[in-house]
Amino acid sequence: MNTTDALEAFALTWTGDLTYDVAPSLSCHEVDTLATLLRALGYTAAADAWITKHSRNDDEGDAHYVTPAAALREQLADASDRTPWVELREEEPDAFAAGHMVLHAGGRNRFAITEQCDRPSDDPDRT
Repeated sequence: MNTTDALEAFALTWTGDLTYDVAPSLSCHEVDTLATLLRALGYTAAADAWITKHSRNDDEGDAHYVTPAAALREQLADASDRTPWVELREEEPDAFAAGHMVLHAGGRNRFAITEQCDRPSDDPDRT
């Protein structure tokens, strides 16, 4: 097997379900190194998935840390991207105001999530 074939085989192995099982246990440096290699091989979406899955277990101050609200938004966006008939909306003016994330499946079929905050929207320390 030549180098090109070996790299392709590596990329195909590391772009599947393995991401969900392994990414949370890698260090930031390890996942960055893997993502860099996958991007160089043209697997940008897979590289982004490794960073995303890894970031869910990062602690505040770690390189890939995201707030719980941002992680939820990302997970809903991922579900929406994988399901063509579902659209993620930040709000739906007729039924749900700002502060809601709505998975819309056409017609009146939708699932809304209400954002719960500890402070008013103009407070920069709001979580």
